[in-house]
Amino acid sequence: MSELSRKEHVFRDLIGGTILLVVAGVAGHFTIGWKWVTDLWNWITHPIETSRWWYAFLVGFFVVNVLVWLIRSVRQEQSPDFHQYTEDTFFGITWRWTWGKNNAIENLSPFCLRCDRSMRYGTNPDDFTNCSILIGCNECRVPHIRGGTYHDTLVDVRNEIWLKVRKNIWPRPTP
Repeated sequence: MSELSRKEHVFRDLIGGTILLVVAGVAGHFTIGWKWVTDLWNWITHPIETSRWWYAFLVGFFVVNVLVWLIRSVRQEQSPDFHQYTEDTFFGITWRWTWGKNNAIENLSPFCLRCDRSMRYGTNPDDFTNCSILIGCNECRVPHIRGGTYHDTLVDVRNEIWLKVRKNIWPRPTP
């Protein structure tokens, strides 16, 4: 996907279309096969009588559309305030994440409450049915046993995050 913003794409399309129209209009004067281009150009640029109300309407229409476009582009660039919410504690473990496009929770990772190191996960060696996982810190050796798979745990944490966002009860960062 392109790294250009929507504004840059629109600007490039407008410039490209204008250049194409000018080149086609000039080329139409010199080639017989392009007579329709010159006819179109002459029709577009032919002077006609119009009421000043039409000019006022067109200018007003243009100004209103530009203002709406500017307001929408400014609103889209502002991220929701809950994007500051990137850390919380669930199930006795600190979880950190980032917010991606379309408000997706990305890079969700567990961290130790005691030493703040990244935690590892694996199957619980005491559970022969493999229905629980063990999330633990290599430094503190504090195990956290949870039912289900690691994927189930990540889904549960995401659900808890979205619950706090929906209810607007997530912890605010201190200034």
